[in-house]
Amino acid sequence: MFFKPRWYQVLPVHIRPPEEKVEPLENLRRILGMRDDTFLVALASSPWAVVRAQEATLESLRHRFPDADERRLWTAVVLARLEIKLQSPAPWDPPADEIRNRMESIGEIMRGLTTWDDVLRYILEMDRDAVSSDPSSPQQRISAIVHL
Repeated sequence: MFFKPRWYQVLPVHIRPPEEKVEPLENLRRILGMRDDTFLVALASSPWAVVRAQEATLESLRHRFPDADERRLWTAVVLARLEIKLQSPAPWDPPADEIRNRMESIGEIMRGLTTWDDVLRYILEMDRDAVSSDPSSPQQRISAIVHL
């Protein structure tokens, strides 16, 4: 696809889908009748993009703190995600008090997360109200296209 849609152009690089997925995603946007800005939000809140954002955060932390223990880096990723939810809450995010409570009990939360996949599942679970398990939701359809 020669033309890059507006939603693609404004996405941060770390959550831009592969170029070969742009056309199928643009077709989905048109089928759903979504404006570029609405589609951008759906794409950015898709499980695929959330995972990509966490992976980018982890990589950035690894470069900034090369000697840090991996579990400490995971903790920093979870705290960064909670901080984003606190500073720029989405309509589906937990109330600010709940987010602050999670931040204060991060040690307890992290004890239950023994792998990077556990960390990603925890983060995705926070967004489950926005990204329903309904396979026809825009976020699920976007993730299905990008994962192919």
